[in-house]
Amino acid sequence: MSHNTVKSYTTAFKLLLDFLYEEMGMNPDRIKCDDINSEVIIEYLEWMEKTRNISISTRNQRLAAIKSFYKYVSKKSPS
Repeated sequence: MSHNTVKSYTTAFKLLLDFLYEEMGMNPDRIKCDDINSEVIIEYLEWMEKTRNISISTRNQRLAAIKSFYKYVSKKSPS
């Protein structure tokens, strides 16, 4: 991965953790993969659009980072 890709993925997950804490009251230390479902992701994407005023392109980059992470996790630990 390029430096910019890593930076983009880092930002995506930092914002996701911020969202989960600020909007859903989830402590980042206690979040499990099962806590992050499609409904949560949709709310996260909407939250970024409304509160961060991001473009559709940026939103889709954040979504791509999350998809990539879950694809990796499913290969390493399918259970």
